[in-house]
Amino acid sequence: HNGLPPLVILLACGSDTGNLIHYGRKLLAHGARTLIAPFGRLDARAARDFLVQFLPRWSTGWRADTALQAAQARDETGWGARR
Repeated sequence: HNGLPPLVILLACGSDTGNLIHYGRKLLAHGARTLIAPFGRLDARAARDFLVQFLPRWSTGWRADTALQAAQARDETGWGARR
């Protein structure tokens, strides 16, 4: 066991250069099993809306990829957490 949780969600401090993607790659290299991270800057409201859709599904047993797709489909802005 590597001490990392089964799912890592990075939703803070994104930049136009994708620094969360770089950090996410490091987490995966150190044993994280599942990672969700935006590319570039993320609006706080979009992040909150995403989590409201994603977390209840994932916490009740949905696979992360399926919960991610469902949460993205519910993104009414057509932008936000879909990036």
